[in-house]
Amino acid sequence: MLTFFALILFLILFPAFAENVESAFTEDFDGWGNWKSANSVVQFVHDPDVGRTDPGSLSIILGAGHPDEKSVCFLRRLVVEPSKTYTGLVFVKTEGVNDDATISLGFQGQDAKGNFLGTGVQSTRIKGRLVKSGEWKRLVYTIRVPDTGKWQNVGRLLCTVGISHSEKGQVWFDDFQFFLNP
Repeated sequence: MLTFFALILFLILFPAFAENVESAFTEDFDGWGNWKSANSVVQFVHDPDVGRTDPGSLSIILGAGHPDEKSVCFLRRLVVEPSKTYTGLVFVKTEGVNDDATISLGFQGQDAKGNFLGTGVQSTRIKGRLVKSGEWKRLVYTIRVPDTGKWQNVGRLLCTVGISHSEKGQVWFDDFQFFLNP
């Protein structure tokens, strides 16, 4: 019986299975960090008042003097297994961004320690002109994690939600989901 409880404790502390993640951002950043290009003028905030279904979202505010070509994003590492298929989705809303702004949901392969594998970014994107101010749009990306080449040592995906090609405006992200497809 003791062995059974030890096994259960081990599985809780060291899960061998990919994680399913849902972030509604009602309280805080919910485990998300951020990244910005050099010379970016940006604020990364938890907006407690704005949300798609309930109040609370993550927001990127591009400040005066932010270079148009610079990228900024929120990021989170997600546990995955090779040869499995996952779907990520997030809702986005903008205000005052350039028509050519690119809002994205992307993934990069990393090993279990968080080292990049050189897989490049797999992503879906939407242009600012297609996200009418105040309207929520959904970004969805499904990825089958390969088990060969650079991907054979994958243990995590670095997920990014961000914006590039805008020197002004604000973008919100809400109701993020990441799950293993059946």
